[in-house]
Amino acid sequence: MSIVSKVSAVMGKLVRGGTPGGALGGPGRQTQGSWFGKIVAAAAFAAFSLPVFAGVAYADIGPGFAQGNYVVIIEGIQAEIAAEPYGFGQAPSETLYTAGQGDEFAAVSDLGDGWIEVDLGDGYGYILLSEAAQLSMVEEDPDAQGGDGDLRQAVTQLALQFVGGRYRYGGTDPNRGVDCSGFTSYVLKNAAGVDLPHSSAAQAGAGKAISPEEIQPGDLVFYGNGRRINHVALYIGDGMVASASNERNGIIVTQWTYRTPMKIVSVLGA
Repeated sequence: MSIVSKVSAVMGKLVRGGTPGGALGGPGRQTQGSWFGKIVAAAAFAAFSLPVFAGVAYADIGPGFAQGNYVVIIEGIQAEIAAEPYGFGQAPSETLYTAGQGDEFAAVSDLGDGWIEVDLGDGYGYILLSEAAQLSMVEEDPDAQGGDGDLRQAVTQLALQFVGGRYRYGGTDPNRGVDCSGFTSYVLKNAAGVDLPHSSAAQAGAGKAISPEEIQPGDLVFYGNGRRINHVALYIGDGMVASASNERNGIIVTQWTYRTPMKIVSVLGA
């Protein structure tokens, strides 16, 4: 079962409605309060064609379904990510980011007319599908669970129960509000019996450092500015992490490469 399916099963009761949008009949852009919609609302089409994966067209998959999740990959030299979509022949009112070849962004909503809302990590932007910016399905790694899959699955399931919860600096209980290291400490303690310090930098010194190729659900991913680690997230599979992000976003699920990871640590063993 993919992470999108797991999120859907655990949190589906919290989904709020979206506004009409995608030309293929998808739910279009979700309302501001629909955090779940932003996790699973996958972009469904390109303006010029309907690509096919495993014999299934995007029109058959559609935004919001659990068959997979998607990324926009920059295939050209560069592509502009705008603050708002704009019409044909118009210039963007504001360019948030100039993406380079090889960059990937989680696709979170189909706005129609080829416009895809993407996750920038600290906010959202809009990119127009073209030869330079193309949509791709994120494939699930069937071996991601490893030999201790039951324990890792338990960690993932507990983490997903708190998605949408409140961020609180210094908090250690996601039922009342929690910060990033408080979230990982709580989940790993209650799902796997692993004790961790309440500090992202201190947690980076626990367990065993591993490579991106070795990452499995339940492993810790650390981010920072320069050489200083200042954020930790819990890898949940399918290229996604769960974390207590900030006061505005709360506990969310994002692509694990939404920022460049500084370190990956396994505290659950081989």
